[in-house]
Amino acid sequence: MRSDIDRLMAEEGVDVLLVVGPSEANADLAFITRGASVSGGPVVKKRGCVPILLYHPMEIEGARASGCEIVSVKDVGLDDILRETPDRFHALVLATSRIVERLGIRGRVQFAGRADPSVFHHLVAELVRGHTEIVPVRPAREGLLVRARLTKDEDEVARIREVGRRACRILGATIEWLAGLRARGGELADGAGPVTIGRVKARLRSALAEEGMTDHGHTIFAQGSDGAHAHSRGNDSQVVKTGVPIVFDFFPQELGGYWFDMTRTFCLGSAPREFLAHFDLVRRAFDAALATIGAGAETRAAHEAACQVFEDAGHPTQRSDPKSNVGYHHSLGHGIGLDIHEDPVLGLAKSALCSFEPGMVFTVEPGLYYPEKGFGVRIEDVVRIDVSGRLENLTDYPVEPVVPLSRS
Repeated sequence: MRSDIDRLMAEEGVDVLLVVGPSEANADLAFITRGASVSGGPVVKKRGCVPILLYHPMEIEGARASGCEIVSVKDVGLDDILRETPDRFHALVLATSRIVERLGIRGRVQFAGRADPSVFHHLVAELVRGHTEIVPVRPAREGLLVRARLTKDEDEVARIREVGRRACRILGATIEWLAGLRARGGELADGAGPVTIGRVKARLRSALAEEGMTDHGHTIFAQGSDGAHAHSRGNDSQVVKTGVPIVFDFFPQELGGYWFDMTRTFCLGSAPREFLAHFDLVRRAFDAALATIGAGAETRAAHEAACQVFEDAGHPTQRSDPKSNVGYHHSLGHGIGLDIHEDPVLGLAKSALCSFEPGMVFTVEPGLYYPEKGFGVRIEDVVRIDVSGRLENLTDYPVEPVVPLSRS
């Protein structure tokens, strides 16, 4: 949470946090500016002080919404430097020197955000010349803002909940549309002809745009053996079939903001008996994992609970056979927020071990994958640990293995 930043700075002995880079795909900048509509930073956060955002006057309204103290780039003379210095890197050095001088950057500095490595090199070089010491991210720890983003405050949870509400509505409308199509020889069709996976995704993108969201073109809609490869996005040219398992992994983002991530696996019309047995097992693993989750419990324990269900039924898991590419071969879940993959990681890696805390928002997504059987199964919800330490599921959509067709 943002309220943790000063505590984390004190723990690391950091005097100044410098958040750099453009706003695009920059979760650290979005976090510290509350998603303000600005094109970039930098943001200077001194320990114990309100962050300072350097902004261009044309973005004054966005800057005012950031919750930061705002300082115009014109007031510190950056416009003059950029206009009068022909060499880009020399201009960067002069601009950095001016920021250090005007904003009183002293002491131990840590960076966050993102930047072109060559540009970043010059930025660091200029800071080192002054009265500063660069504080690297320690090998065993994440950066300060990544650690602050481990937990979400109620405003952030509300944002994620709303993205989830819209995601469930769009996913549900898509499945309802599929269920209402005609089935011809085991393939779905409408008045325009066969319904391909590419058409399903195009419909999704249109619905997302209307809701102010995007999937960045990465939605997984994989049927048959494609669904047995956990991150196969499916073949856009394939016609959607009845009676064939479909893995529908939907992870939209509100524009410039928070993500959601949910997966449903189902067959349209009818389902093979073997698929139904595997589906039931994945649902049991999902429920077993949820039963272990609460404040203070180890994240690893949830993953191991899912592994135990699968292993008891004779399936290889990441725990029993780490080299296996079938069965349950991935971790149980991941944090979600301004990035699609954040901490905590619910897996076996020692580097990721931690305990659940109030404010954590993360996915739970066990699965089974068998290319030779022609299908995979995954169930995924976004959940959170509330202020009382209990689990709350933010994914309001049913889990069913078969979607009946309303037309034949």
